[in-house]
Amino acid sequence: MAITLLHQTKLQFTKRLRDKYRAAEKMEACRLAHKILKHLADGDITTANCLNAWNMTQADWDTKLVKLQARQAKWLAYKAAENAAADEGAD
Repeated sequence: MAITLLHQTKLQFTKRLRDKYRAAEKMEACRLAHKILKHLADGDITTANCLNAWNMTQADWDTKLVKLQARQAKWLAYKAAENAAADEGAD
């Protein structure tokens, strides 16, 4: 579902998301990495927005993207384990 921004531009939104990601630790960083990649996949933000927000070149962004994908994988594994534990508790 596409986001609707009323009081900020996509670049401002991306910069705020970047700031939260930079300040986050552990699983919160993984959750935010997932959120960033989801917004990219959904077309809510663009690679150009991310390049500008992080002040990176394309090569730097490609490196960052690998790190984001690794953290996203950890987040998805965590959520899958959490869901499996919840389902197991229902027996």
